[in-house]
Amino acid sequence: MKAESTNTKTFSSIKRVIIMDKDFEEAAISCTSKEQVDKETRALEHKMLMDGRLIDPIIIWKNRKCLVWGYSALEIAKKYDLAYEMTEVEFESKADCLAWIAERRIAAPSLNLFQRIEIALPFGDYWKDKAKANMGKRTDLCATALESYESIDVLALVATKASTSKNTVAKVKRILAGGKATLINKCRKGDISISAAVAVVDISSKRAPRQRNSSSLKCIISSEGVGSLEKLIADGKGGSMTRIVTTISERVSDDASAVELLATFVTHATKVLQTGGLLVIKKCD
Repeated sequence: MKAESTNTKTFSSIKRVIIMDKDFEEAAISCTSKEQVDKETRALEHKMLMDGRLIDPIIIWKNRKCLVWGYSALEIAKKYDLAYEMTEVEFESKADCLAWIAERRIAAPSLNLFQRIEIALPFGDYWKDKAKANMGKRTDLCATALESYESIDVLALVATKASTSKNTVAKVKRILAGGKATLINKCRKGDISISAAVAVVDISSKRAPRQRNSSSLKCIISSEGVGSLEKLIADGKGGSMTRIVTTISERVSDDASAVELLATFVTHATKVLQTGGLLVIKKCD
């Protein structure tokens, strides 16, 4: 990829056709809630008005004259007739553009770990294929080195991109595969931890938890059960339990409100349990 900077462009004095691409625009805000997008857009608008211009350049696909990065910024510049710069970048394909957007977003401090992994996961095979292609261009590598590349773990590659562990990536992949929109949105907002969310998915998919010979608290997953856990936390008894045994209806897998209640219960339970404590959830009719 080669980058070529252009001069500053101002809407009031320069007219230039820039092609818009819905896929690029959506890729820049995927895995985020409308509230988060609106908040970031308002912050960007405030900064641009304070600076009197857009500091960071918008990114154009050089060969296609297509806007890759900076859709919100460009709209704000249009609205207030602010100056901005364009940097033209050479991409080989649309897939390269989308992967570039993903890597830029993964580095954004406004996204939590779940969001970074969610954005990175679809590009695991792409990054692996790209690395293999680059290795193929080298003349100092033997055939054995190229063959060994086939064994690289895509999850480990995604973990490196997202600056986390392979185990955490695997958990996020399970959460996304569970397809529970309410739970996924809570993860995106940071309302539930990745560990607690994957526990919800495992319970709903009837994955049996490990059994341990200990007992401490028995309750039913309900608003009353959540209240009991909240009281323990309020009384300063967080981390005091070694084991929590509870029951939940079979209907939890199909009921969005029940999934949200389960997520809240699990979140509170992780605060009440000691390190290494056990949460046992049994299903009933």
